[in-house]
Amino acid sequence: MGKLNKFYLTGFILLGVAIGLVILGTFIIAGGRGVGVVFMLLAFPVAAIGSVLIYVGAFREGAFERTKRVIDKAFGITEVRSNNQFNGTWFEVWLKRFLYTLFVMVTFGIGTAWAITWWRRYMWNNTVVDGKQMVYTATGGDYFVKRIVWLLLSIVTFGVYAIFFRPVREEAYLLNHLHFVGEQPQGAVNQFHGGWMDFFLVRTTAYLLMFTIVGLPFGMSMLYNFRYANWQVDGKRFVFHGSWNSIMARTAFWLLLTASTFGLWWVFARHAAHQRWVVENLTTTTEAK
Repeated sequence: MGKLNKFYLTGFILLGVAIGLVILGTFIIAGGRGVGVVFMLLAFPVAAIGSVLIYVGAFREGAFERTKRVIDKAFGITEVRSNNQFNGTWFEVWLKRFLYTLFVMVTFGIGTAWAITWWRRYMWNNTVVDGKQMVYTATGGDYFVKRIVWLLLSIVTFGVYAIFFRPVREEAYLLNHLHFVGEQPQGAVNQFHGGWMDFFLVRTTAYLLMFTIVGLPFGMSMLYNFRYANWQVDGKRFVFHGSWNSIMARTAFWLLLTASTFGLWWVFARHAAHQRWVVENLTTTTEAK
């Protein structure tokens, strides 16, 4: 029996044990003894371990990759671009999010600017678009000063600046510190071309659509397409190719992974998968728009 079959076999045995524990616990409780609750609680970690083993076996065998291709085909999704890549691993992404969140908590929110900067640096420094490595150069101290200025402007304008103008300034700040390694031609500018009112209307419409759940893929597609279509880095304009049906296909696949791992995939691997999907749907062009 090969290793893959051992993963499957062990996983299914553990799932069977978990079901047996639930049944046993139910009978014990029905008999008037509270100790049956212990058996039922024990069933959850046993089932979780079994599910993880089945997931590992399916992953090593390529079953999930084949399922993803089937789902993509059903939604009419074409193959992704092979020269785009996100090199971060799911564990690194989860660990960094955990540590950065912990840092924000222990600094009572003061360290937010540094945590966001570290996060952006990790994500973009592990991103390759059109075969070109990207790098994020901002510092936490500089971003902290910017956030203070934006906060003061928001206060003196009674929140108007925060609602209408800050999102555009956030995009512009990110882009001013985002570059392609070794490709910063003289005179090339980094710019967010979206107007403040356009961005406000798109964000408002997108969030309203996403709030309805049914409109989630349409809202996400609208927001991503507008955002990345207005990016310019080192003189190159970005194009985002993700469509609403592409988002639906990925969501269906991610929900399958989440259900098959009792939610563990959603907790640990979702952010890395999302960034990988975004990167796979980006291209650049030097044509003026």
